Amino acid sequence: MELSNFNIKRSIKILKYGSPSDYQDFCRLVDTIDANVDCGGWEGGCYRGGKTIAVSTAQGTVSWTVAIIVHETCHAKGFGETECYAAGDRILGTIVEI
Repeated sequence: MELSNFNIKRSIKILKYGSPSDYQDFCRLVDTIDANVDCGGWEGGCYRGGKTIAVSTAQGTVSWTVAIIVHETCHAKGFGETECYAAGDRILGTIVEI
C-alpha cells in the first residue's frame, strides 16, 4: 500500500498532458484508484469492475504507474489483455518521446 498518493497524482498529470485522449478515457471510466499491491502484485494493477481500478505503485516509477493506469482503463473499456498490454506499451513510448 502506498503511504502517499504522490506517485498516482504525478502519473495522472503526466497522462493529462502526454496523452489527452487516454486522459479523457480515464476521467470518463475511472473514479476510484485503489493503491494497493493485493491485486496485480508489485508491478501491476487490476480492473475491479465498475469505475474502480487497483494500481500498485510499489515499483516507484511514475512512467510505469501511467502505463498501469492506461492498461486498467483499457479493461474498463471492455478490452482484453492483448489490447491492454499494447495500450500500456504505447503510452510508455509516448512518455519517452515527451
